[in-house]
Amino acid sequence: MGKASVALLAAAGAMVLTSSPARACTLVCGPARKQSATELRAAFDARPIVVLGRVREVVRATHPADLDEKYADRVAILDVIREWKGAGQATYRLRTCCCDVCCGYPFEVGQVHLLFLARDGESISGGCPDPPKDYIRADIRRLDKITGRRSLSMPAELR
Repeated sequence: MGKASVALLAAAGAMVLTSSPARACTLVCGPARKQSATELRAAFDARPIVVLGRVREVVRATHPADLDEKYADRVAILDVIREWKGAGQATYRLRTCCCDVCCGYPFEVGQVHLLFLARDGESISGGCPDPPKDYIRADIRRLDKITGRRSLSMPAELR
């Protein structure tokens, strides 16, 4: 996955998987097809945070402190490019487990993600292919219409 990869990290009807017996994480696959306006509206209405963000940093989670680094969860810190719904924060954090074995998402600095989140610091999982950029661009334009905002100038990663 390169710096220009883009992921839609939630959709209406997102499935729930378990990354370990002790903690559940949300499977955040976007749909395999372009969402309808109705589906996107439902996803927008279902989540309190809807943002477009760029990964600034990926750090090791510090809890539990004695866990070997190669097994520690990762926390991606994303700078907000556009927030359609949320707390007005400049950044949001996403937590994912360490590796593919536990369905961790392979965050990389510079990635751009369209996020429909339940809360800051939400745990997510991977295992899904990234949707095509044109799906993301279409969803961004629809979100601008839903919220009555002026069209976003697309980040370079989405062009």
